[in-house]
Amino acid sequence: MESPSETMLSSPPCGQPATPLVLTNPGTQPSPRNQNSSVERPLAEVITEEFAPFDAENLVVQPFQEDVSRDAKFEQELSNMLLNAILETHAWASARPKHEAAMESQNLEDQISNIMSTEREQGMCSPTPSISSSFSMSSSFIRLPIIEKTRAKLADFVRKMKTAIAALTDI
Repeated sequence: MESPSETMLSSPPCGQPATPLVLTNPGTQPSPRNQNSSVERPLAEVITEEFAPFDAENLVVQPFQEDVSRDAKFEQELSNMLLNAILETHAWASARPKHEAAMESQNLEDQISNIMSTEREQGMCSPTPSISSSFSMSSSFIRLPIIEKTRAKLADFVRKMKTAIAALTDI
């Protein structure tokens, strides 16, 4: 059942059909369109009244298409940035071992050169016994084969290291 403030049937004059009337709620502000109309309007007039057309193209479709195109553009830019980052990382990762291997081989060669120069210096300096006794003479004769074996092992080690470095760096 409708309240009297919303719809009311007016009593028709003699012989006329009843026409429903629409009353505006006294607590609401009338719209600019209804300011000129009276408080009561026939329901048929309200039903036949044309409303402003809803522009779905400009209000819904175009903003949605703009968002979609902006998202697609952002995804493309992001994909390009990620691809560049991946390529740069791959290039760096590929170049890094070669550079580090070259640096380490240079360091090892320098250390080996230092060892070889120290060996040459020690080989040129012959041990001179400070006390000429039979005990010291016998100990220096015993030390000579040990020193020679150590030098031979060191020379073999240096040769193996050079071979390994050459194999690693493809020299």
